Amino acid sequence: MLSLPINDLRAANEGAVFMLFIWEELFAQVTPDSYQPKLLHIPALVDELGMISGRANRSTKWEKHVEKIQEELKSACNRQATIALRSGRTADDFIHLYSKDNFRRRQEEVLDLILVACIPTLREYRCIAAVTGKIGDLQVIGRKAGFDVIGDRPLPGGANAERFREQTNGKIWLFRKVEAVKPLEAAHAVIRQLRPAIDIFNFYSHESMSFHEAVLVVETDQKSEIVQPQQRWYWQLRERRNAKDLTKTFLRVGGKKGFDRKVLNALEHYSLAQTSGASRVRLINLWSALECLTTGDDAGASIIGSVCAAVVPMVVWRRTAKILSYTAKTLLDFKESSQGSLGPGFPVDEGLSTTRLMLALSKSSDHPDHKGLEAFIAQHPALRFRLGCLCELFGQPQNLAKELKLSAKRVEWHLYRIYRARNLIVHEGEEVPHIPRLLENLHYYFCVTLSRILHGMQLNPTWELFDCIVYWKTRYDYIINSLERGRGHKG
Repeated sequence: MLSLPINDLRAANEGAVFMLFIWEELFAQVTPDSYQPKLLHIPALVDELGMISGRANRSTKWEKHVEKIQEELKSACNRQATIALRSGRTADDFIHLYSKDNFRRRQEEVLDLILVACIPTLREYRCIAAVTGKIGDLQVIGRKAGFDVIGDRPLPGGANAERFREQTNGKIWLFRKVEAVKPLEAAHAVIRQLRPAIDIFNFYSHESMSFHEAVLVVETDQKSEIVQPQQRWYWQLRERRNAKDLTKTFLRVGGKKGFDRKVLNALEHYSLAQTSGASRVRLINLWSALECLTTGDDAGASIIGSVCAAVVPMVVWRRTAKILSYTAKTLLDFKESSQGSLGPGFPVDEGLSTTRLMLALSKSSDHPDHKGLEAFIAQHPALRFRLGCLCELFGQPQNLAKELKLSAKRVEWHLYRIYRARNLIVHEGEEVPHIPRLLENLHYYFCVTLSRILHGMQLNPTWELFDCIVYWKTRYDYIINSLERGRGHKG
């Protein structure tokens, strides 16, 4: 969440602060996925339902997917953030909104600024790709694909062009104009247009033409950008500080009883997904990795049914912890900037544990811990909103159980969507939209699943993979049943 000096926060328009803070949170990479915009709104779900229904008329294997989309439609709503997400907007497109002056504007003015920022603007880019191969071959297949060979002519684009020339020395430059919203989209479009021609040529010639990893995207003669179409996903940039210790533990446990072949197969597919340059290939390999972990010998179970049964409880189990960790960090950031106190329920000499935060949120509204926390966030409308929602959840166990079950349905719907995307790519050669977003979500599901399985093997070294899956499902079911039977206790 954004951070604003306490004096600026006091001087700001409360409505503007709320809208800008929540809007920034929607697109921030560190935000829990529960707070991020959903990928599909009602029109998009209706379109998807129409497409899959047509396939269900030809094959019964799609009927279950139709049911899942219909379920999702019943709970869907239209959100401006979803529209922005589907238009390719990212956090970088909204940075200009968070200037100091905008926090003092009227709420209606801020809304207008957000709506304008959501509208993508197409512009023409000149894109130059570098390919390893013979110039005679590339002159033929490049032109057939709509590209021109540049030869030894100077590259437009200023200093970046010179750097690109040095990086691609000895390769052949192919040029094409592309309309796109931003340089990364232009680079992706160029690779998509050129790749089929090169793949077909490699098949027939038994040679290996290859792309340079970067594309030069030129906006003007003096302005260009070197773009990496092989996008570095956010999950590839995060590094776990305890990676060495976790690896040692896994090797120790696996060394005693032998490594589970399914886990090793999953890791092989995961490595392929990490190194591939094509998003579609990444999605296919990552789904295969998830299947390795979650499908068994039950002849009566479908693949997607087995995946959902194993993955959903583990992902939903993490939901509350993720939200509490994020909220605790946000509160500590605000505490540091405001020099305030969280109240009597939070000792000054300690950090803010998620357990202590959850206890405070579950207290009655007249409890000193609750009132102290309310006083601390009184001047922060976005935090008031977030903590108010959490108080409603944790104050009544049944509310939390209901929310967790709804979250489970959302994860199931999304797993079905990812599985549909995988099948459309593999079996029908379809161009599936929003693969980067699906890939991010699929990676998270895989990581949570494998982490929980490895943690289960650490808890009991005699357990097999299936035992770990049953353990986490049992824990999830126990929590849901306990919450549904419980009565709201506020003390």
